[in-house]
Amino acid sequence: MADEIFHWNEVMPTGSKSRLMRAGRRVDAPELGLEEGHIATLVRLVAEPEATLARQGRVTLLFAARDEVRNEAVVLREVLLG
Repeated sequence: MADEIFHWNEVMPTGSKSRLMRAGRRVDAPELGLEEGHIATLVRLVAEPEATLARQGRVTLLFAARDEVRNEAVVLREVLLG
């Protein structure tokens, strides 16, 4: 699956311009108030293959692309649904 994602990134390069701002200043390391258990859950989710998560229940796919038809979430959905 990684090869498909790398290929997609070559074909459809992204250009994120998102930035967290507070009082007109860029915030690089926001305080999220996460506890150790929250961080452990995030690490586990990042390491878990998407197909495994999908078998365990509903997976919500988010994307930040201008093209609603051709983006990473659409590709991932196709992979998960087989």
